Amino acid sequence: NLASDLKAGVGEVYAQTGDFDGIGLAQVGVSGATSKSGKYVTGIDVVDGVITITYGGAQANAKISGATLSLSPGSNLNEDVVWVCGNKAAPSGVTVATTGATSLLDKYMPANCRT
Repeated sequence: NLASDLKAGVGEVYAQTGDFDGIGLAQVGVSGATSKSGKYVTGIDVVDGVITITYGGAQANAKISGATLSLSPGSNLNEDVVWVCGNKAAPSGVTVATTGATSLLDKYMPANCRT
């Protein structure tokens, strides 16, 4: 949920520029990685359109603390933005220019993010 507005922002910038390169926090209107946090998240960053969530904080389980989950943007033949979560393979017909580095183990990810 913390990344939903960032996904929309990345999609908007991509619609204007046709490229994910150079899309960062400033381009989507966020001042810094730690300005987006929650009970289990210490920060969210955006680099070249890839959204990387870092888990941690007082309420996060020690097994996920410091781990990351990336949401990588891609595009299909219609130039629609398609998000690829974690270690999941990109759907057929979707080109992902930059893939984020996910360190969170599959068993702690939502089902749609697992390999």
